[in-house]
Amino acid sequence: MLNRPKWTEMAMEYLLVDLSDLLHAGFDLRLALHILHARPGVHAEDLETLRRGVESGRPLSEGLAAVGFTSYVVGFLQAGELAGDVALAAGRTGIHLERKRGYRTRLTKMLAYPLLLTILCVVLAYVLAAVVMPNFFNMYHAMNLKLSAPTELLFSFSRLMAAVMPAILLSAGLLIAVGVTARRSIRPRFLVVGLKWKASRTLIQMWKAREGMEVLNLLLGAGIDLLQALRVMAQTDTARMRDMWTQVALAVESGVPLSDALADVALMPPVVRDMMALAERTGDLEHGSERLFHYLEAYLDRSFERALRIVEPAMTFFLGGVIGLATMLLMWPMMQLVRQLS
Repeated sequence: MLNRPKWTEMAMEYLLVDLSDLLHAGFDLRLALHILHARPGVHAEDLETLRRGVESGRPLSEGLAAVGFTSYVVGFLQAGELAGDVALAAGRTGIHLERKRGYRTRLTKMLAYPLLLTILCVVLAYVLAAVVMPNFFNMYHAMNLKLSAPTELLFSFSRLMAAVMPAILLSAGLLIAVGVTARRSIRPRFLVVGLKWKASRTLIQMWKAREGMEVLNLLLGAGIDLLQALRVMAQTDTARMRDMWTQVALAVESGVPLSDALADVALMPPVVRDMMALAERTGDLEHGSERLFHYLEAYLDRSFERALRIVEPAMTFFLGGVIGLATMLLMWPMMQLVRQLS
């Protein structure tokens, strides 16, 4: 088990999409897994484990959890199994992972070049402050030249940069390393902090609501009643909000309308309450949750596009400032030195 390759999001996406296509083509789950196992790949052992587990009566979601799939994938497949439509659940999960990977790829492509240039410029600025500027300072004193106030201020600033920048860069590197290694444990804390700010709160609420409405629509579309669907969502920890779905299920069981129960949850945006209230009045929660899911997905797509349009010029502006600082550190002492010598 320890030597098995890890399932990346791309590998999970490809497996789920292929599995959905095979199931929609009429193959049963066991035969579909057998076909996927017969293909060449690094996860053949895991696929064989999944196939044997399904043959022995083990749910597919349990097998996926055992081989290292993420909790989101496992939870959505559990909901699909309970709804009796694994093909739809696998297809939707694969599409979600594909969309998520597309976001990450576009963001990486957009930021890779500016970040590389920024790192090089920061290194150059540190070299100028720690090596070049002290040499200029020694030249001024060796020639008994008088330092003007701006030049003295620039030398003081360069000494401060040379002393502080290594500690800042080391702290930033440690924070990034801790964030990457312990992201699962610190994610709830980020959610608590993010919910306190209006801009980030809206995005967090929309993201969580999108996942929840997608699973709710899947369950309602399979003919499961609302209360049972909410219990299933709590059981499968949909969107990592087990306590929230349990709270909503208890409220609905006591006779509270779904829209009012969702209004009391901090991770649900007001639009969810309003659209579900409209669906309750029309008596069509299934299509109401579907329309809400598509609206939330479109909103997140637009928000991502807007963020990209803001981040790119901001990175360019920051890069220009770093280049300007490096140029000033190099050129200003030279110009003052030439002026005094002439």
